[in-house]
Amino acid sequence: MKSLTDVSSLIFFPSTDQSCPDGFKVIRDKQLEFLFQDNGSDKTIICFHGNGESAYEFWNAYKNLFEIIKSNYIIYEYRGFGTRQGNQDLINLLEDLQYFQEIDILKNQKTIVFGRSFGSLPAIELASKIQAKTMIIENGILDTVAWIKRVIVEDQMIHGGHSFINTNELTLGLNEFYNNEAKLNSFAGQILLFYNTDARFPNSAKQFNILNNRYNGEKTRYHLLKYGDHNCILDANFTEYSSIFKKVILG
Repeated sequence: MKSLTDVSSLIFFPSTDQSCPDGFKVIRDKQLEFLFQDNGSDKTIICFHGNGESAYEFWNAYKNLFEIIKSNYIIYEYRGFGTRQGNQDLINLLEDLQYFQEIDILKNQKTIVFGRSFGSLPAIELASKIQAKTMIIENGILDTVAWIKRVIVEDQMIHGGHSFINTNELTLGLNEFYNNEAKLNSFAGQILLFYNTDARFPNSAKQFNILNNRYNGEKTRYHLLKYGDHNCILDANFTEYSSIFKKVILG
């Protein structure tokens, strides 16, 4: 859908850090590019990092958490980020996720999907498609239409707007392909949601209460953490965050 491609220029902010962390190798398979660490585990955690960072930068920020659990790790890289060539948009992102369903690395694995901030979009989509064992979302985007509208309004205030974006078509496209609330509600596995009080998504006390009422249940755990901001929720709440994370992954 053209509107999803058009709006992508307002969404993606690539980081071109091309380093590869120790213990990982770069895999290029079926048009994908990702970092892979094989620890001989029957669990694989697939990570989708946030905007404005590379897979390498994400690992450096989260390795102290992930090294608690000796799983195999895949860190997806967006097109135009890190060493990967091309330009990412919301349509070819979906195409990439289709390839994830075919790669040999994930055969016979208990799969956990982790998405941080913008990475919640591909994480929720992939976890739903492959029926992952567990989905973990940190400060993720649940109402994609509200999020995109905010992005457009902010861009209009700074740059004078983008009249070429058909907002009605865009809303239809988001509801069709990126309806995260519907995907969460239909997901059969475990869901773990981390937010903090300074999170950008959601951005009001009312929305936090809705999340708490809707997503706290037998298979879903919603945690509102006290400290930090959108980009340092882990560091600011490490003891509580890591304890919850470990219990869900190993439980």
